[in-house]
Amino acid sequence: MTARLRLEYDGTEFAGWATHDAKPTRADDAVRISLASEGRVYLLAVNRMARPDVAAAFGAAHEHSGHYMQDAHVPLHASNNYDGQLTQQNGIHARFETALFERMGSKLTVTPGRVSAISNPRDAAFEVLLASYQLVDELLKADRDSVAGKDSYDDEYFDRLFARVRPMLEKRLADSVTATASVIVGAWEQAGKPALHIEMPRTVQKVRVR
Repeated sequence: MTARLRLEYDGTEFAGWATHDAKPTRADDAVRISLASEGRVYLLAVNRMARPDVAAAFGAAHEHSGHYMQDAHVPLHASNNYDGQLTQQNGIHARFETALFERMGSKLTVTPGRVSAISNPRDAAFEVLLASYQLVDELLKADRDSVAGKDSYDDEYFDRLFARVRPMLEKRLADSVTATASVIVGAWEQAGKPALHIEMPRTVQKVRVR
């Protein structure tokens, strides 16, 4: 199974074709298909979970594995037409992923599902990507219809777009929250379920002598 995978991390984009059973051959491939192939980032989170600094481990699990899983829930991350550039709809990625959410966030109803530990992030990531891919045409059509007869992406455009894709947006957000939590729980379980401390020890800062 092969899917188009487009990820963003720390201001850098990684895009390419990821194969379910692929093994990275270059350093950038290891980053590009970390979740979709060998799950190296996930294993890093597991290793950190087993260390005393659980707070840092949870941060790593969310920042890396969680971030990639969240990206996979965005339909356009699963398409080579990731910004509408192939259908003269340039900018749709940001309009859907950022601008629409910022404008309509207060109107959204996001209800995450029950968390179930994910122990195989590669398979989980591909399931998410396949589901995302099925939504690409619907999203692109909604964008075209919403801007029909207009010369700018104004408030009316976003009102129209929101009316068309609200169910999709709410479900992908909810599923993303559930998947992120499930990845973190899976890493925690594989690390041996280390004790969690709500309050971490505070470090006393030393006075620097000049």
